[in-house]
Amino acid sequence: MGNRLTGRVAIITGSGSGLGKATAQLMAAEGATVIINDINLANARAVANEIKAKKGKALAIKADVTKSAQVKRMVDRVLKRFGQVDILVNNAGTGGDISGKSRLGPPITNITDEDWDYTFAVNVRGIFAVCKAVVDHMKSRKYGKIINISSVAGKRPSVMIPAYSASKAAVISFTEVLSTELAPYGINVNAICPGIIWTPMWEKFARQQTEQNPRLKGMDPKTAFNAIVTQGAVKAEQQPEDIGMLAVFLASEESRRITGEAISVAGPTPVG
Repeated sequence: MGNRLTGRVAIITGSGSGLGKATAQLMAAEGATVIINDINLANARAVANEIKAKKGKALAIKADVTKSAQVKRMVDRVLKRFGQVDILVNNAGTGGDISGKSRLGPPITNITDEDWDYTFAVNVRGIFAVCKAVVDHMKSRKYGKIINISSVAGKRPSVMIPAYSASKAAVISFTEVLSTELAPYGINVNAICPGIIWTPMWEKFARQQTEQNPRLKGMDPKTAFNAIVTQGAVKAEQQPEDIGMLAVFLASEESRRITGEAISVAGPTPVG
């Protein structure tokens, strides 16, 4: 275990699995007390228990980032117990297909209003809600590290996933706006833009591809995912830890002069 984050308290949304889980584990290994937030409490507790089994410090809290009241209760609980929030990683996200009626790719009329709104509710308004709940505390201490998880799809628009792509572009813009507002208070705000990583969300996307993309039709989701990955020049699957390592750096004092950036951790892989 390292000590780059010793004494820090980090809230990591959507950290019951995938990128958030890896980020929580790496931050705990660097000495941070990590708040494992997820809408699935069982997953959050499992991650917290794994961290504590390795002598790390973790607390699982269930909260839906689209519900401002739940977010506020979570932050209030953390402040009451630990007295501070130093790091916020806005990782909770969605591909947006909850209706089961949307289809990948053009035209945009393939997307239901329900799925479009839900994508923005989680990916954009959720980040706004958690930031809103912590910024006054961070401003009062003149310290904070906010890390928003965007996507390379927010930089290179994808016709296959327009709602997701547009929402992640909004995350980058919000990061730039917030970094300007909070810079006078010693608060760094940055975004990380992952590429293609095998997570529960990408598994769902790959399954959709096997149903709707003629080139991938009939494949199992992992085979389809591998076919998508190998389109890029890197031709190698990323790991959640690749994102987590950058998050640790951005949460540490090593990044004290970096703010308002949207950093890709992807290589030249295509989005769609």
